[in-house]
Amino acid sequence: MYRTMEQIHEEFTKDWVFMINCIRGEHGSLAGGEVVLHSESKKEVLREMEKYDYEPSLTYFGYVGKIPEDMHLWLSVMPCSQ
Repeated sequence: MYRTMEQIHEEFTKDWVFMINCIRGEHGSLAGGEVVLHSESKKEVLREMEKYDYEPSLTYFGYVGKIPEDMHLWLSVMPCSQ
């Protein structure tokens, strides 16, 4: 089921999410998509992503919600194929 990023941020407040069939907004930012995997455990989502079979589409993997002080992230920018 398609959800906007606003809906995703409301529903998955402290989860790592993997989304497929993502859509970009008018300025190229992520507007929404279908959340197919989510968990508070990053490792769990990554493990399940390896098994997930889906049609090629614009995908997203990331943390939703306020980043806890004890969590360290770094940003990596990669070009998209779509």
